[in-house]
This record gives sequence, structure tokens and C-alpha cells, in this order.
Amino acid sequence: MKSLFFFFIKTLPFAIGVVLVLTSLAFLVEFLDDVDFAFRAFVFFAIIGIPTLLYGINKASNEKH
Repeated sequence: MKSLFFFFIKTLPFAIGVVLVLTSLAFLVEFLDDVDFAFRAFVFFAIIGIPTLLYGINKASNEKH
């Protein structure tokens, strides 16, 4: 159970990055109502989500605990 908890903590940045990238893509699709707001929201979530996703992949792939 302890190893599962550490694995969960280790992969948390990856999961947050996936959620943020998917949220940014959802804002990119929502361009019919307010184009300016949707694009700014896409850029905001993508700027935060992509580095978080890459950091999470790097952290999860390391062998150390």
C-alpha cells in the first residue's frame, strides 16, 4: 500500500498536466461564442499544462523514489 501511495504522488504532476492540456484543447474547440477569450484560455492552460506534463513524465520515469 505504501508503494502505491508513493506511485500516486510520483505521477500526480503527470495527471495534472494531462488535465490541463485537455482543458486547453477544450477551450480551443470552443471558438464560436467568444474567440478572443477561448484562445487566451487555450494559451494559458497550454503554457501551464505542457511543461507540467513533461515534468510529470520525467519524474514518473525515474527509478528513484
